[in-house]
Amino acid sequence: MFRRYVPLVAAIGILAGCNKNRDGTAQSEGDPNATYTIKIRSEHAGDRTDEIESESGTSETVTKGNNEKEKRDKKVEYREEVIEMPTGAVKPTKLTRTYKVAQQFDSKTGTMKPLPYEGKTVAIEKKGANYTFTADGKKTRAT
Repeated sequence: MFRRYVPLVAAIGILAGCNKNRDGTAQSEGDPNATYTIKIRSEHAGDRTDEIESESGTSETVTKGNNEKEKRDKKVEYREEVIEMPTGAVKPTKLTRTYKVAQQFDSKTGTMKPLPYEGKTVAIEKKGANYTFTADGKKTRAT
């Protein structure tokens, strides 16, 4: 969640670090003891974010002298849109994810294979204590 704010914090740092006025003259140094409060806005209904997640790794299992290596790769790119976000809630209660890429490494073929929700829009809704995932009107597993 915090990676969404990295560009914002970087932009604020760049703007705060500039040492020239708009007319090109140098600014005075200012108070070195001054403190500033940066407020990061929480998610609201209507917010859209683009996410890119990438996982890669290998595991090795040794059983009675037999070594087995397993490769794990996964790549997911999606746009998330918050539909409902109750006031004071930590997570939204309703959102959609439109998957551009959703692939996972298949050890049998040695290639990246598309996951069932690649190219689809998945509706995610909180019902009780759990979330439900629906793609094309059919329930799907958690994404």
